[in-house]
Amino acid sequence: MARQQRNKYRSGRAALIAVTSVAAAVAIFFLLMSTLFMVRRTDVEGCVNSNPKAVMEAASSGKYSKNSLYLYFKNKLDPVSGVPFVESVKVKLASPWHVTLKVTEKSLIGYVYDESAGTYSYIDTSGRIAEQTQSGIDGLVQITGVTMGDAKAGDVLPAEPSSTGAYLASLCKYAQKYSLDLSRLQVGENGSVTMVCGKISIIMGLDNKTEAKFSRLQIILPKLEGKSGTIDLSGWEDDSDDIIFSESASGDASGDAAS
Repeated sequence: MARQQRNKYRSGRAALIAVTSVAAAVAIFFLLMSTLFMVRRTDVEGCVNSNPKAVMEAASSGKYSKNSLYLYFKNKLDPVSGVPFVESVKVKLASPWHVTLKVTEKSLIGYVYDESAGTYSYIDTSGRIAEQTQSGIDGLVQITGVTMGDAKAGDVLPAEPSSTGAYLASLCKYAQKYSLDLSRLQVGENGSVTMVCGKISIIMGLDNKTEAKFSRLQIILPKLEGKSGTIDLSGWEDDSDDIIFSESASGDASGDAAS
């Protein structure tokens, strides 16, 4: 009988200790959550075209947004979205009280300016409209010859044929690869495109042998430094074809063959 009472006492004591330990752990957890993991510093990295304040507000929304652990796991389950020019945001804990928001922006190839609406439609690397704003961004290629109409963010660039957006994206990609300084892309009928590089206009025509044309331009353009005029590559097929450079009226000659 005495042994049973002792066992019962020990069992009760063990249960009390276990409950007390759990309660203490929970209390410590909530203490840390309300003190150590309270955000006292937030850094935003990677914003070039996007607004750091808008990123911070989007990432810090919610009842428990002042808690760094909450921010971290919330962004894992429900990533930041809807911030102009932002593709994604990663929340990093530099310390329990120091949060870093690493921004990856949308890759843009250029823009279409709608003068009547006063809006800039920014085109991404897939040929779609990434964003539409009232403000311009420096350093992007202007795309002309396209009427935006009712097109909105998320739509394919409204040009015919529908593959024109992808063609423009490939031109920008190759221009970057071959260090060609593009300032404007002029879309013509049936999706033909003319590139403007400084004082030189280059008629690329349709999407045909595009990279091969850039490879030839890499050889031709240095020979035309200081000149202005037009290079017609619309009918060029291979190295056996002559490439005609028509110098503008202010130049010395017209209709020269470029090798």
